[in-house]
Amino acid sequence: CEDFDQDPGWIGVNNRRITPPCPLTVQNYGYRTSNHAGESAGEVGGRIERSSIKNYYGKVIEPKTLDDPLSASGTLAVTSSSGGSTMIFGWFNADTAKEWRTANSLVFRLDAETGYFQVFFEYATGTWKAGGSPGLPIGTTDFRGTGTYFPSNGEKHDWELRYDPEGAGGDGEIEFTFDGSTFTVALAPGYREEGATFNRFGMLPRLSSGDPIFVYFDDITLDGEFMNFDDDPGWEGLRNEGPEGTYQDCYIRPLHDFGYSADTNHAGDATGEAGGLIWRIEASNPQNMGYYGDDIGQLSLNDPLEVSGKISFERGSSDAATLFGWFNSSTYTDSDSGFPKNFLGAFVEGPSRIGFYFRPAYNNGAGQRGLPDEGPYIPPDSITRFFTIAYDPDGA
Repeated sequence: CEDFDQDPGWIGVNNRRITPPCPLTVQNYGYRTSNHAGESAGEVGGRIERSSIKNYYGKVIEPKTLDDPLSASGTLAVTSSSGGSTMIFGWFNADTAKEWRTANSLVFRLDAETGYFQVFFEYATGTWKAGGSPGLPIGTTDFRGTGTYFPSNGEKHDWELRYDPEGAGGDGEIEFTFDGSTFTVALAPGYREEGATFNRFGMLPRLSSGDPIFVYFDDITLDGEFMNFDDDPGWEGLRNEGPEGTYQDCYIRPLHDFGYSADTNHAGDATGEAGGLIWRIEASNPQNMGYYGDDIGQLSLNDPLEVSGKISFERGSSDAATLFGWFNSSTYTDSDSGFPKNFLGAFVEGPSRIGFYFRPAYNNGAGQRGLPDEGPYIPPDSITRFFTIAYDPDGA
């Protein structure tokens, strides 16, 4: 039994890559007396930089759920954007706004490149199951040849976001209008019942590392209440400006930070465990892959294998993935099929509509792999769970 009450001396390769000081993130958004987006001076917005550290600016509202009708409209202007900059605007929950995608949210998203942005709208339940639109086909520029981008030149745009819990036959339906073009997305069947709770209305960046976008909002009508921001609305902010809005963010892809941890106890009863920050790395970037594991000698698919223990999933962004199990240190970067050859264990990953599965998976030395379409569901909710992975060479 390995309880990690002391360093087990496992082998780590490329697993601790963060070297302080980490890059500075600068947030500078909130109430402003400027006039970019509305009819008169006074608006909300500013510089919003993608970051893995939670930050937001929003109106504290009475809690709303997916059983409540929701309505908001207003104007916006994007004055500048950098490559890899993204922000979201709408209803969210300050308690669970900690990753991408954002659990308990119903929002529209501005996803930007240098000088251009495109528009999406989306939702995520309180169980991290998400859905939404593709980039809306309403752009005014041929950037990237897609027709889905607008220039980040300060032009004013009108928007309206509505949610009808009785739409789509009772599943719930989101309607979004941008510059007069209207689109709808139905919640996936059963997701309204799974639920979401919103306690803020406002803005935050995509909660993963990236670049800044400069955007402003004005003349907002929220569930019948009009706000022209002639005066400071007194919305709540967290790390959105001032000294607390400038901070080091060490969660930078592809810099892993996992291995033995003597001082934490997320998964167990006492301090000491293995884990940390693990980035999904594509096969085209093998130099960024890493591992942490015990040298167990040579085993094969002719040997029975079993491991059990506790796991706590603290945070997880959409499209993230990690592997846990038996592998070969000589072939761990050979992952053209999605996970490496000579692997057997669990694959933590899933489409954003589901969140995350904890699925059994294997890939033998010839690249023959197995992965079920579904598996046990594991949300990033910090709850400690028990697991067992067992392989029987004489089974089936």
